[in-house]
Amino acid sequence: MKIASSCLMALLLLMFVSPVRALESLVLYDDFHSTFIDETKWSGGGSQSAGVDVLEFVRQIQKGTLHMVNRTYGDTSSNSGSSAAYTRLDFADGEKVTAIKATIQVNSVEVGVCTSNPNATYARARLGGSFFNISAPTAGSYSNDVFAAIYIELASDSTDKAGILEVIGRVIKCNNSTCSLYTELDKIVLGTTKVKKKTDLSIQWDKSNHQFIFQLGKSAPVSSTYAVPDLLPAGFADSKALDIAQSIANCTAEQRPVAFMDLNFDNVYVNQSATQ
Repeated sequence: MKIASSCLMALLLLMFVSPVRALESLVLYDDFHSTFIDETKWSGGGSQSAGVDVLEFVRQIQKGTLHMVNRTYGDTSSNSGSSAAYTRLDFADGEKVTAIKATIQVNSVEVGVCTSNPNATYARARLGGSFFNISAPTAGSYSNDVFAAIYIELASDSTDKAGILEVIGRVIKCNNSTCSLYTELDKIVLGTTKVKKKTDLSIQWDKSNHQFIFQLGKSAPVSSTYAVPDLLPAGFADSKALDIAQSIANCTAEQRPVAFMDLNFDNVYVNQSATQ
């Protein structure tokens, strides 16, 4: 009996101290030291709501980094709601990407207000995309996709000092084909960074534990668990990207709100299997 009890105790102890299966190692995907953006690794993309004007749009290699710019003016048809615009660089085989890490430096940012619209204007630099679908995915549609991203943001209603930007991890469920309607599953403020400061961000999908893991620089990783089914591929499975995501308050005023961001991405890492 003593031998049996000892074996049982040893087995229980082993169960409790055994580590959770490690996530994949990250490997360098692109350090942007080519002359032009590598077409075997990336595809360009962008979109915008009706009524907005994207007047500046840049996506190019600049001094060994990816330089991106987006300046968008808002829709003037109403004083309610917001419109969106995106400048994207999509991973060539985004369906395999379950983790992204990159260095981001926001060089300049601007967000305008509309005094007649309570909605804020946001300028965001993001890493992320659709990771899975909770029901019946439709190819090329965000409907019921779970979209997760880590991003650097300036909001027009921010109370932070000038030059301070928030870093946020966010998980949403898209409720229509464009994800203009969505349900927020989680939103975590991870900390802050500054304009012109190089900042390391990472996002990983830990499917086995039904969570996303966000990390800002050398801070401790922060997990965001979810309680929705994650067995089906995303409808927009190839949507993993680096992007500038603007959300501009609609405004009928002659002085249209603007969302502007100028930034550089560098040293992009992904999960090892995404490069095989």
